[in-house]
Amino acid sequence: MLIEKERNTKDLVRTMFEIKEKIQNDKNKEVVYTTMELALNKKFGTKVARKIMEKIIGKESGDMLAVEEMVLKENKMLRDEGRKIGISEGKKIGISEGKKIGISEGKLIGIDEGIIRVAKEMLKNGVDDEYVEKYTHLSKEKIEKLKKEIHKM
Repeated sequence: MLIEKERNTKDLVRTMFEIKEKIQNDKNKEVVYTTMELALNKKFGTKVARKIMEKIIGKESGDMLAVEEMVLKENKMLRDEGRKIGISEGKKIGISEGKKIGISEGKLIGIDEGIIRVAKEMLKNGVDDEYVEKYTHLSKEKIEKLKKEIHKM
């Protein structure tokens, strides 16, 4: 239908007023008005569609600018509401992902700290550097650094 295809608010309002003018004396105009309202329902929701139709065919009819302004206002309100929902959902997802990353990084840090602790104990108990390197997968440089730390204690 024409109304559903209109992307621009001015074009939508103009199309609706053109339809109204063409069917003004038609005996089936109520059916056309109902169809127009149903198309608007899809685009704006029931309350807004009813308000628009009242402006177009009701007592306040004829003011194309007023209808256009109302539709623009409703579009902005819906956009703002959608933006708020999007931000809220985005925050929830961000927090959830942040927790997952934090837990993952925390586990890695814990593993690294555990390896360092085991390597220090091995070195304190006189285990050869080659075995410390083999079982902890620490570099020779890191093992030397740990030895210096142990000797400082």
